Amino acid sequence: MLERRDKDHVRGHDMLEAAQKIRDLVDGRSRRSFDDNELLQLALRYLVLVVGEAAYHVSRKRKARYPGIPWAKIIGMRSGTWLF
Repeated sequence: MLERRDKDHVRGHDMLEAAQKIRDLVDGRSRRSFDDNELLQLALRYLVLVVGEAAYHVSRKRKARYPGIPWAKIIGMRSGTWLF
């Protein structure tokens, strides 16, 4: 079984990997391209959900070590309402 600090490391990796995929998907695209591509919208919603869910599961202790990260906002992005 993974120790808590190892789980936090995995969660951080999940967040970083999803963020990099988001960046790759939107790089060079216009807003119109986004609006016209439902598959892209769904992919981005899923990846943002991954980031938010991973952030939710980071331990309180680890979150306290990084007070400059807006944890509550990141976790709140799971709702998906930020897209529209």
